Amino acid sequence: MCSFSIDHAFMRNRPLRTLLCVVVLFAVFGSVSVFAQDDGPDPLPSLSEKTDGMEKHDGFVPFYWDERRGKVWLEISRFDQDLLYVS
Repeated sequence: MCSFSIDHAFMRNRPLRTLLCVVVLFAVFGSVSVFAQDDGPDPLPSLSEKTDGMEKHDGFVPFYWDERRGKVWLEISRFDQDLLYVS
């Protein structure tokens, strides 16, 4: 029968055991934070870049029809006026 026990001096020494735990934690969480760094979000495209290739319809609320995706994009430029929108 085989048994495994830790009788090493560093495991009986509380300060060394604490130091070992701290070093291991810093190694694990330090490497995780390096991989988690991000350059930040991509900048938003301008209105002309976003609507390039879409069909524009002028009116009280101009809108753009994106035929490729089947979506309608509203151009809200008057934030000081009430707008009733029903979908």
